[in-house]
Amino acid sequence: LVLVPALTMATSLAGAFGLVSLVARLTPINTVTPSLMMSILIAMAFDYALFLLTRFCEELHLRAELRAAAPSLPGQPSSLPPAPYVPPAPAADVRVAVEEMLATAGMTVSVSGLTLLGCFGAVIAFPITILSSLGIGCAIALATTILVNLTLLPAILCAAPAFFAAAAAPAGGCCVRLDKRELHHAGPLNVAPSTSTAAPGGAAQKLSADGNEADGRGGGGGQRAITE
Repeated sequence: LVLVPALTMATSLAGAFGLVSLVARLTPINTVTPSLMMSILIAMAFDYALFLLTRFCEELHLRAELRAAAPSLPGQPSSLPPAPYVPPAPAADVRVAVEEMLATAGMTVSVSGLTLLGCFGAVIAFPITILSSLGIGCAIALATTILVNLTLLPAILCAAPAFFAAAAAPAGGCCVRLDKRELHHAGPLNVAPSTSTAAPGGAAQKLSADGNEADGRGGGGGQRAITE
């Protein structure tokens, strides 16, 4: 799964710089534009890809939990609630996970990307050549990144469903989440009771290290042992 963001980033780089080279024949592009394009491509390509893949792994783990919770014996009591539908094959799990990934994380990526595209589009309208060229380059880079992550990444996942289902398994260490059920095995948290008490008449009393209580009323008070 780690290679998928690298592949999407390389594809985005090739597509964005190819489009900018065509645009440069029509309008001047400042020399600073490629550097800023590279920064945006590396940041957004990895960010969007990892965000989508995290959602993909979570959906696969959910499908695996549903499969494990489904009753497998024919003689189940009728009082039990019906088990949710679980596809019978890992390939079906991957397809469902990709659909859920695009419906949830894909929508977030689209809204985020379109917001940034609107900002870069506003920069294009500036009557300054360096700013307009930066807006053109960044808008092309961001649009290419969004399209690649929403089209190429799901296609790669669906091309080898068995491979990616095994790669996203919890035993492989990918996207392993701490379940609340695991916290119960740690046992209750032991908290030591407070050792400070208040003496009658408002005088403070403190417990010494050997378990004795020292009277805080002044000079000549003796010590008395405290028994549990």
